[in-house]
Amino acid sequence: MTIMKRRRLFSRVREKVFWAARPPRSTGRAGPVRADHRAVGFGSATIFLLGAACAAWFTVGACSKPKPVGSAPVGVEPSAPATAHIGRSVSCDRFCKMVVTCGPDKLGGQSLKKAMEDCRLACHKTPPPPNFDGMFVAALKDCVASTSGCDQFRDCAQQKLAVLQDQLKGQTEDPNAIYAMPLGNDPMVGDRLAPVTVVGFLDPQCHYCRKSISVLDTVLAKHKRQVRFVLRAFPLAGDPVSTMASQAAIEVYGEKGADAFWRFEKQVFATDHLSRAVVETLAKGVGADPGRLRRALDAQTNQAVVERSLAVGHRFGVGGTPSFFINGKKYPGFLDEGEFDQAIDEAGRRAKTLLDQGIRPQKLYAALTAKGYRKVHYIKTAPPGELDPEGVYRVIAGPGLPQKGPDDALVTIVEFTDFQCPFCRRLTETLEELLKRYPKDVRLVFRNLPLPMHPYAFIAAETARIVYRLKGNAAFWTFHDMLFHHQQELSLAKLEQFAVAVGVDASKYRKALADHRYEAWVKKDASFAEGLGVSGTPQMFINGKPMSGAYPLNQVKKRVDAELAAARKLVQGGVARGKVYEHIIEHGQEAKAAGHGQEAKAIRR
Repeated sequence: MTIMKRRRLFSRVREKVFWAARPPRSTGRAGPVRADHRAVGFGSATIFLLGAACAAWFTVGACSKPKPVGSAPVGVEPSAPATAHIGRSVSCDRFCKMVVTCGPDKLGGQSLKKAMEDCRLACHKTPPPPNFDGMFVAALKDCVASTSGCDQFRDCAQQKLAVLQDQLKGQTEDPNAIYAMPLGNDPMVGDRLAPVTVVGFLDPQCHYCRKSISVLDTVLAKHKRQVRFVLRAFPLAGDPVSTMASQAAIEVYGEKGADAFWRFEKQVFATDHLSRAVVETLAKGVGADPGRLRRALDAQTNQAVVERSLAVGHRFGVGGTPSFFINGKKYPGFLDEGEFDQAIDEAGRRAKTLLDQGIRPQKLYAALTAKGYRKVHYIKTAPPGELDPEGVYRVIAGPGLPQKGPDDALVTIVEFTDFQCPFCRRLTETLEELLKRYPKDVRLVFRNLPLPMHPYAFIAAETARIVYRLKGNAAFWTFHDMLFHHQQELSLAKLEQFAVAVGVDASKYRKALADHRYEAWVKKDASFAEGLGVSGTPQMFINGKPMSGAYPLNQVKKRVDAELAAARKLVQGGVARGKVYEHIIEHGQEAKAAGHGQEAKAIRR
């Protein structure tokens, strides 16, 4: 097939299946154009991978392992790349529903599958790594479980695709970095001497930004003199309406001050259909001079402020809205009131330390961010690997780990789990039934793998370790079950409530959590999993053999029965019951523990 034919083929596929193409909308100046945030156009690679996800979809679920920035939640609206053309998907809802329902019978026959194959032929000069499609499918399953509606699902999928691409390059943004985020003269509300500074990059037409403004209003009222908020304009890819509204807000702030600015912004972000006439009316309602505003908008007086804000955002890795920096620490995506409270409490503790050292309030923010990074900071990560399904891995299941079942069980299941992963919750029910069927022959060992896209996963893992150390194995499993049963309700308050409910002393719990006494333990579990090549949750190792995902009971039982038969042969051959697992995973002396500076190898038996 010639290059020209391939191009024509892809053009037909794109127009018939996914796009109603239209010319780019000019912003009136050089720079990027923005895909409509209610129907963001997919790139060809994304289209193919979404189609491949549909075609390859199966009943096993898994939460994807790749690390986004911080605890990137669903709700980030990705901005279009500078070279993107505006496109609107005519079949967005239909395509999204096909992916969500995810059955081969929902694909519309072979035509869509063929279209995906043609798309790959036409557009991929080099295919993605062999494990990429499977990882993206796993990521999409997490999107299905955590979103509702086509827009949210698409945004989630695009965000995870970007994260996977970064991971395949061997880098990811440092989730713990502190940035020297400049404040400049951007609009600020709240006490100027407040110890906690929240900088928000927002787009007036972004759905999650609108929700964020409402939450911020509550947060500012609750914390009063403790928090100040700086709003930085970030119209996604130069959208002219969002840019105009941002310029108007800056003008209102300069003329009428912070109170009028905040009242104006709350009304702007609450308006469904913005236009210049609407913006001028809202500005007049808060006391702004209509003539002055019109002249400022006509002359684009505040465009330089908007462009400077965009440049700052890009320098610090802001790729979508909303994005927040709280005393220099980055929080991408929508934060609810509880998440803001948690972040503010953490930032407040850091601020109090410096205030106690004699730093003046006027110099506090500068001191907090003095050693911060001046641009987005990346850390190296190991590229995702693939587990050999027939290999045996040396996965430690020794003392000091939560366990169900007898020490001399013939089959040991080590499970890496995330307390906010919906598929882990599903697998928990399967494993509970399995333990009932094999009370003497199966043991379950718990290990942590909190995924960064789940905001409470790490602290839940840390809390679970506190419970285990303070109250023992039985209390841990009761706490474990409570977390999964109330998975959708997790918060700092709930975690403490559940810990106290299983007998943990509240003061000891708070002290251990504040000191991050078991943070290193959780990180060691996660590092161990990464060294083995684990890329998602739930991940089981059944007598050392990997089994990824929330398989139904019959499939897990089939694997257990096979391992049980092999273990019984070992016992018949003279291996003591209590030594079976150690014998299996140490066979060949080639498997080494990962995540502790040693190489992980799979062996075959």
